[in-house]
Amino acid sequence: MLVAVAKEAKQTGRDKSNPATKTPEGWQKMACRLVTPAGKSLYRRRGAIVEPAFVQLFQRFGRYVNYRGTDAVDTEVKLLGTVHNLCKLFTHQAKTARLAAA
Repeated sequence: MLVAVAKEAKQTGRDKSNPATKTPEGWQKMACRLVTPAGKSLYRRRGAIVEPAFVQLFQRFGRYVNYRGTDAVDTEVKLLGTVHNLCKLFTHQAKTARLAAA
């Protein structure tokens, strides 16, 4: 799993200009992985695969979840993803049937 560490650090208030804030060890390892050419390539690929799925879910269902707690949110997001994928499947089948009939 590849996670951005530079923007996250800025968002959480651990800016590089402030030496008092220490980067967690796990983030240092991830930063080292992302600096390599292979890491950059994988992160670009992740952006092309993962990010559009979140955008599609946000457009269809909104940005907010109805439940609180890790397990409840995880279940809700998986349910929304399943519904979204089933809708795409049915739409694809309908298009394929129309093309076959034409």
